[in-house]
Amino acid sequence: MDKRVEHDKANQRFANAILENRSRDSWGEVKRIRQAGTCCSSNDDGLTGPDDIANSFAAKYQDLYTSVPYVMSDMAKIRDETEHSIT
Repeated sequence: MDKRVEHDKANQRFANAILENRSRDSWGEVKRIRQAGTCCSSNDDGLTGPDDIANSFAAKYQDLYTSVPYVMSDMAKIRDETEHSIT
């Protein structure tokens, strides 16, 4: 059976169960369902360790964010406004 069809049937069963028993912890069940389907990649570009994968992403984002020229005074103003908003 197609995964989408199975997913739709499971969602329909869940919705019917909630309608039949309104005292259920619906949000708790939704949270458990969503977490059950999540996983982390153990391999990225041939890297297998979490530190190596994190460093790879950091390098990629560093390249991305430094690939466009900018005016230092504008960036300083944005940084200052952001820091002021946080505090």
